[in-house]
Amino acid sequence: MSIIEDIKLEQPIFFQTLYNELKNKKQNHAYLIEGHDANRYAKFLIKCLLCQEEILCCDNCRICHQIDEDNYIDLMHYNGKNETIKKNTIERIQEQLLKTSVEGNGKIYYLENIENSTPEAINSLCNYLHLFDD
Repeated sequence: MSIIEDIKLEQPIFFQTLYNELKNKKQNHAYLIEGHDANRYAKFLIKCLLCQEEILCCDNCRICHQIDEDNYIDLMHYNGKNETIKKNTIERIQEQLLKTSVEGNGKIYYLENIENSTPEAINSLCNYLHLFDD
């Protein structure tokens, strides 16, 4: 069974919401995924956002393979489990967001275990994301 079929069965609301967003080209600027197997769903989301072959991910193209191998140049992964995410990390991310992507498909910043961030980092991130509120 493919990852698309798995996720469609395991998380039908997540699947349908993501499918509709991508089909209508109305992606959000930020996503929050939590719970059991969140890393798997985050990787699926990242592939879907970057893959150019299908509405969702094809799971076979160069970009999908690079993401699986943690080798996609425009994907920055910060894991708060390994090291506390600090304000200077968020500031570096904000600086990088102003630059164009190398691959041209966009840049993804994946903050895993964000709950292990300093209060200053969370405040800085929230203030930055607040700029995008409608």
